[in-house]
Amino acid sequence: MLLKDTRKATERLQEGGGPKEQADAIVDLFVDAEEQVATASDLDAVKQEIISTVTIRLVPAVGLLAARVAVFELAT
Repeated sequence: MLLKDTRKATERLQEGGGPKEQADAIVDLFVDAEEQVATASDLDAVKQEIISTVTIRLVPAVGLLAARVAVFELAT
């Protein structure tokens, strides 16, 4: 979590001399950015999806290759 307390962040920016509208805009930027950050569970889900996709495509390809090798060995 990038920003835990938006009210406190806004107050600190105002204490530093920034106007309220500017402080609100800065805090909103951080909140929006936080919503776009991938979590560890997001990355794990993508990893599992990639593994599943590769497995689904790789297993038949390996089977086909093994069959071709077997046919080639029988022919020679």
